[in-house]
Amino acid sequence: MNIYAVKGLTEKDDKAILDHNKKGIEMTIDEYGRVFNEGGIYIADAKEVEPGFGVGCWGKGGIAITTIMLLDEQGEISELAVYTLPAKEALIAYRQQNVFKNGNTWTYPSEDPAIREMRGGEYCYFKGDANIFTKSEGGR
Repeated sequence: MNIYAVKGLTEKDDKAILDHNKKGIEMTIDEYGRVFNEGGIYIADAKEVEPGFGVGCWGKGGIAITTIMLLDEQGEISELAVYTLPAKEALIAYRQQNVFKNGNTWTYPSEDPAIREMRGGEYCYFKGDANIFTKSEGGR
């Protein structure tokens, strides 16, 4: 399995794939996106992506593009910001910059209790009756 052309459906899946790769354990992906180690044991769910956008690309030039979107009270969707970060980190950065007015990127936390993971590795948080969410492409 080419880790530069697959990414996990969640961060936990990405971590499992990267951990197995780091240990030199061969992996395969089946037609349903299930990832198995060389012993045939299921370890994660993943999807195939364009080479260069997989989970193995981080630190090797892979680029994630995440758009922060707003779903307002009337059901209208608008684009708020674009980051070259994985979805979770992008939403944390957006909240730090726009909610907390914190421009010091070195101090951003790695977790934010207000942010929830959705299906497909995207993230959201609720602001009143509105929903702020991520739409990402490339690496996670």
